[in-house]
Amino acid sequence: ANVRTVLPGMEEELKLLQRYQCQPEQTDLEAVAHMVAKASVRGAGHIYLTLLPEWMRRETQLKHVVELARAIDVADFETYWKHMQANPELKQGKYQTILVDDARKHVLKLVRNTYQSIPLQDMQRLLDMEETQTRDLFDQVNRENAGNEWIVDQDKNVRVPVSANNHPQPRKGTDTINWKQVEPLLG
Repeated sequence: ANVRTVLPGMEEELKLLQRYQCQPEQTDLEAVAHMVAKASVRGAGHIYLTLLPEWMRRETQLKHVVELARAIDVADFETYWKHMQANPELKQGKYQTILVDDARKHVLKLVRNTYQSIPLQDMQRLLDMEETQTRDLFDQVNRENAGNEWIVDQDKNVRVPVSANNHPQPRKGTDTINWKQVEPLLG
């Protein structure tokens, strides 16, 4: 996939990371941490991590963000939230929106693309939220995305909004798969 379709501004950020490899004295670690955090919760963290030299990964400002990026990249949300709990400074300030709110939106996207239904208890664990908070998040997302409703049924299962990924339709023998349909799934 073209990097422009993965994340707006990604192409420029990757060029900057490449420049930092060649000119480490100019590295702005705070900017790198912000870029990696932002990319990781949008599913592109692995691309950024490949451009980080080992010395940069060990820097205090980046160490935690790199660990979070690795966990979210492989959908190990339990490790992700445990790391967040162990480092409360990551839940505050400039990282709060990215590493908490955007991470939860990323979880919802992955669940929507994978499941048709999931127990509420499992969803709470994936989101690191109590039941009331999880229901509030569903209400917020439902308001933002009219027509794509997350519903908790009386058996405490979350019914996920139907998408082409979690509710495939059988194809007719004459149907073909267009590359444009497959490309977003691979990116």
